[in-house]
Amino acid sequence: MNVRPARESDRAAWLEMQLTLWPDEDFNAEEWVQHQSKLLEHGHAFIAFDGEESVGFAEVGLRPYAEGCKSSPIAFLEGWFVKEHAMGRGVGRALV
Repeated sequence: MNVRPARESDRAAWLEMQLTLWPDEDFNAEEWVQHQSKLLEHGHAFIAFDGEESVGFAEVGLRPYAEGCKSSPIAFLEGWFVKEHAMGRGVGRALV
């Protein structure tokens, strides 16, 4: 397994996983592209691979505050996903 920052070439597989994690989001295609572009620009998205297959992702944001935190800004795990067939193999742990 390999985890690395998301790249332009990951967009389609990443989007598929995003839509699985957030099926009820009312984003249209353009909004998903903008969301991914911001994360790519700032290096706040990571993709996990098992060989050539993408099996998970993590998206991190910087927030001005988070409940229970005293410092600012604070890193916040905005999205974390592992494909069902890859669960239990340490993918989620590697992403975090």
